[in-house]
Amino acid sequence: MKRTLLLLLLPLFLSIACSDPVSELTLEADKLEIPADGASVSNITAKITVEDQKVADGLDVTFTTDKGTFELSKTTLTKKVKTVKSKASVTLYSSLNKETAKVTATYVDKGTKQTLMNEIEILFGELEVGKKLSARNFTLSCGDAEVGAANNLGVYAESAAVSECFILAQDRSKNPVNVPDLKFVAESGYVEKIAGRYFYFPETNRKPLDVDPDQSRAEGSRIGNDGKTKNPRDGLVTIIAYANGEEDFNDINLNGKKDPDEFAVDITEPYVDANDNGKYDQGEFYYDTNGNNVYDEGNGEWDNNTTIYTQTKLLLTGAPFEDDFATRFESGGNVVNIVTGPIPLQCGIGNSVPYTFYLVDENLNPIAANRDDESKLTIKISGTKIEASTATNTLKDTAGIQFDNKWRVSYFDDTQSKFTFMIKSTATPEDCEKTTAQNYAVEITLTTYPGKKNLQYDERSKIERKWLFTAPIIGTGGGD
Repeated sequence: MKRTLLLLLLPLFLSIACSDPVSELTLEADKLEIPADGASVSNITAKITVEDQKVADGLDVTFTTDKGTFELSKTTLTKKVKTVKSKASVTLYSSLNKETAKVTATYVDKGTKQTLMNEIEILFGELEVGKKLSARNFTLSCGDAEVGAANNLGVYAESAAVSECFILAQDRSKNPVNVPDLKFVAESGYVEKIAGRYFYFPETNRKPLDVDPDQSRAEGSRIGNDGKTKNPRDGLVTIIAYANGEEDFNDINLNGKKDPDEFAVDITEPYVDANDNGKYDQGEFYYDTNGNNVYDEGNGEWDNNTTIYTQTKLLLTGAPFEDDFATRFESGGNVVNIVTGPIPLQCGIGNSVPYTFYLVDENLNPIAANRDDESKLTIKISGTKIEASTATNTLKDTAGIQFDNKWRVSYFDDTQSKFTFMIKSTATPEDCEKTTAQNYAVEITLTTYPGKKNLQYDERSKIERKWLFTAPIIGTGGGD
């Protein structure tokens, strides 16, 4: 009887001995508290223990989190990782909010259908002193211009010229800060991140806001063929970048924190100043930081956890446009018709004719260089008994609009679009008497491109213009 009972129970014993079930899943983290800066990490490891101590490799462990993310700059709340030597690890990035993340690891044994699960909490807490993006050290520039100056990008309507943008992101101690939540908004066009770099792409079907001339700052203007007023700021694009950070303050006692008696800069909600007047106006884009559906100037307090922003301006220019107010010749302040009325030169030493050549697009903005080493304006003066010369002027990628430190227009500078030269006679009275009738000649040649050196900007995209006129030398032709 005992032998029979033993035989009946033997299969059960064998089944228990051979099941090899998963016994435990444990979780541990190298940091249980990390700063709520969107970039700090906690490395979390799940360990699966099997009863017979065998190493469990290649098992799928699924991690989930309700806060933060498993991938920087992405919203990844679930991630599946295979075990190596019984362990599976994942990296949790903090959010920008002070909160607690609950991370869960789950393993399902396909053989026994057993599910093991464990949880661990990671606190996203206070940032380390000075480790947050500071409004003081947050700047944006596009193109080669210095911060605080607008770059000039020649788009020439049909081209796909782009401008690289640069971000300075530092804490209050000027230490670099990673900004995973950085966002851009442009009045016209858009900014895209490519291979870790930022590029501005203009859109010819969405131009900058058409604004009225600023008479208080003597902004030039002309009436276009479409009947609209054209002025320099019609080509001006406002671009903003915004992210979580802290407002600026004057740390007088250098203790690394904002004290009640220290001055702070209360910033407005981020907005795109499309009309360039230095303040928010109805209809302009703004980021509603507090979600109250109203643009707010500020709350009157220093905020160390809010949305801050920076901005820049970029000038979009076209090809030369010719009329009496745009690309033109002037002499003595009067517009010169190079076909019918160039200025005669009186023969004789010391006699001269002054000229000014303005090179601008339809909005009266200077033509962009794009390629500093290849974009040139050459002025050649020739003739008999005059001072012959050839001058090559390198164009610049800067705008003729000057701004203050808040990106408000200070004044308009036409020196970058104005080229002056003089026609000088070298003839003596005897030369004038003996010289047959002569003319002097002025030849101006422009060469420029719609973008930096790139395969898509080949010779077919090159912009070439030539202006040529001749004018009489008065007093010649009366001698032998």
